[in-house]
Amino acid sequence: MYCDSISRWIPVQLSWIRGLGKEYYAIHFSVLFRQFLIPSMLPDERQKLATSIVDFSKAQQQGFVSAYMNVFQTNDPDDALKKLKGCKEHFRQSITRVKRNRSVIMADEQV
Repeated sequence: MYCDSISRWIPVQLSWIRGLGKEYYAIHFSVLFRQFLIPSMLPDERQKLATSIVDFSKAQQQGFVSAYMNVFQTNDPDDALKKLKGCKEHFRQSITRVKRNRSVIMADEQV
């Protein structure tokens, strides 16, 4: 959300308050994206902000796509999904979880 007192955008996770499902992420991203529609924001700046979101869970991904399509009036879920970026840290965390799961990667197979 944009904070007038410090003249900066600050991250807000409304979705954590009510749950971690697709519906809550869609609400979260819709609120965030609607703030980008202020008339003083240039289209390039709006697009840059809307596509700087990183994904982690499937629910977050689906909520992002739903909200993006709704707010920016697009009917192509694949196009909306292409706007979502991956996060290197979250990717490493998921690899570590799989690596620790001995039913997937045995200790003697670990690099």
